[in-house]
Amino acid sequence: MKTIYKQLIHGAAVLMLATSPVFAERDVSAAPSTFISGGVGDSDASTLKAMRNQYNVHMLFTEKSGAYLSGLHVQIANSKGDTVLDTVSEGPFLYARLPDGRYRISVALDEQAQQRILMVRGGKSTELHVAF
Repeated sequence: MKTIYKQLIHGAAVLMLATSPVFAERDVSAAPSTFISGGVGDSDASTLKAMRNQYNVHMLFTEKSGAYLSGLHVQIANSKGDTVLDTVSEGPFLYARLPDGRYRISVALDEQAQQRILMVRGGKSTELHVAF
């Protein structure tokens, strides 16, 4: 009986993981910021877009043709040069909650890299579209 119960629990856990959206919210330990990344597939994109108003920085990663990209290495550093986020995007959207300030955004895909300066002010949303 215990074996059947363990198999049911294991099966339920696998099912929960398999059906969960492909995005994740993470606290960033180096600074008081939080981010979420994902948007692969129609349902994930819809779920992520519904959460966008909870974040003040909205990034979109595409090819120059407009096709969505994922798997980009994203680093955000504050004005002191401290890294406040260092992650790999899990989809074309990355939303972050950052305190007011000036940030250097570095985005890399394979051998290509781009850097941008981003100003976050007064709780207003900031949009950043990076195309490779």
